[in-house]
Amino acid sequence: MIAIRFVAAALALISYAPTAQALDWPAQLHKSPIDLQLALGSSVSCSDTGFSVPVEIVDAETKVQANLLEPVTSYSKAFSLGDISLDRDEHRRFVSKNVELTTCVIGREATATAYSYKGEIFRIAIQYDRCQERREETSFLFKTTEMVCTGADDTEKPFDTTLYREITNIAHGYETDYEWIPSLHEEYAPAEQQLIVSLECDGSDELRRRLYAIEDSKRCLIGVDNTDVKRWSATTMYELYKDGYLSDQVTAHLTASRLFVDLAAEQQAVEAMLPEFQGMISDIQKRIAERLDAKTSNEDAVSDILGTGN
Repeated sequence: MIAIRFVAAALALISYAPTAQALDWPAQLHKSPIDLQLALGSSVSCSDTGFSVPVEIVDAETKVQANLLEPVTSYSKAFSLGDISLDRDEHRRFVSKNVELTTCVIGREATATAYSYKGEIFRIAIQYDRCQERREETSFLFKTTEMVCTGADDTEKPFDTTLYREITNIAHGYETDYEWIPSLHEEYAPAEQQLIVSLECDGSDELRRRLYAIEDSKRCLIGVDNTDVKRWSATTMYELYKDGYLSDQVTAHLTASRLFVDLAAEQQAVEAMLPEFQGMISDIQKRIAERLDAKTSNEDAVSDILGTGN
C-alpha cells in the first residue's frame, strides 16, 4: 500500500512539456476551450466531447447528489439476475447537455482534461502519463483514432525536481499522516472535502505497473492550495525511496497529477446538471415501479384463478 503524506500550502506552477513550460494553468480557468488550445500551441492534440458518467444500476433508492464526477449515490444492494427491482445497463451513461470536455494530449508526458460550462472552463485535471512512447493508432473496424501510451518513464524530470523543492520550502513541511486541511471558505467546505478525498497518485496503467514492479518503496505526496476559491489547486507526486535504518534514501520524485478548480463556477455547473440527471433517474425508477406493479397484478390474478386470493 502506498503511504500518503499531506502538504497544505501554495504550490508553484510547474509545466511538464516544452509546449507548456510557460503556461499559467490557473489562468486558463474562466477562459474558453479554444483559448486553452491556442495557449497550448499547435503541437498539442485536443478534442472536444460531451461530459458523461456511467449509470449502470438504478433502483428505487438511487438519488442524485451535488458531485460532478459521482452525481449518483450507490444503489442499495447487489445486482442479481431476475431482480426486477433493479434496472441494469452496463452501457448506459448520463450525458450532460450543460458540461463539455476538452481533452488535450501533451507529448508523451501528460493528458489535460478541461471541463467547461457555458463556454468557460471551471476545472482542469492533468494526469501525468509519463509514457515511454505515445503514438496514434487507428481502428479500421470502429473507424476511430486514439493516442496510445506504451511503457512508463520513471525518470525524475526537471519539473518534478522543481515542484518537489517548492513543496519542501513550505514552512508547514510534511504531515506524517493523512489529515484534513481546514477549509478557508465555509460555503465550499463540502466541495473541498470531496476534492481532497478524491486526491491520489493515479497515473496511467503503464506507470502503475512499472512502479509496483520496482523494488523501491513509494508514498504519495499531496499538496493543496485552497487560499482562493476561484483558483483552488492540488498536486500529487510519487516519492520513491529505499527504506533505511535511521532515515529513508529517496531515489526519485514523479509528479502524478494536478488539479485546478473554480469552486464557485463548478457549483453552478453541477446545479445546472442535476435537474437533467434527476429526470433520467426518475424515468428509470418509473419503469421499475411499472414492472413491479405489473408483477404484483399478475400474481394477484393467478391467486384469484387458483382460489387463493383475498
